Amino acid sequence: PTSDDTKPGLNIGSDLIDTPSLYVDGVKVASTYDPVTGTLTPTTALAEGAHTLAYTLTNAAGTESAKSPALSLTIDTTAPTTPSAPTSYNDNAGASTGSNSTAPATDDKTPGLNVGAGLSDTPKLYVDGVLTAAIYDPISGTLTPTTPLGEGPHTLAYTLTDAAGNESTQSPALS
Repeated sequence: PTSDDTKPGLNIGSDLIDTPSLYVDGVKVASTYDPVTGTLTPTTALAEGAHTLAYTLTNAAGTESAKSPALSLTIDTTAPTTPSAPTSYNDNAGASTGSNSTAPATDDKTPGLNVGAGLSDTPKLYVDGVLTAAIYDPISGTLTPTTPLGEGPHTLAYTLTDAAGNESTQSPALS
């Protein structure tokens, strides 16, 4: 898994009787255990990159268990770079259509912004600066609003969000 949380809580079970210890990349680290949520959390933020998390339990006699199987986790706090400005849109309604239209006006109320095929990050559509529900087609590379746009001029921009949930700044707008 990938996370933007630099202090991820490892779910180990609630209301444990034994004392848990956290190991990050094979090294015992300071941590806190929440018996209500059952999470064991490092007290110091983890650096960006790949890590393994494991834990042990120590009983009242001081005997420490073997380490649990490790969970591999990637910490990613870096947003994707700002995407380039879109230069065209897919106009598939009305008398004048085209998959790479650059016309300043359209009668297509759901124009598909051409953002690129096969993106590894998830695109989000912004219409007039407002996040707008849209569907991304990875084959055609279009990002299409799910609700028709109203009459009048609009600006269309997009962002990219990576697997950890980091969102880029908005692209320059197509207007």
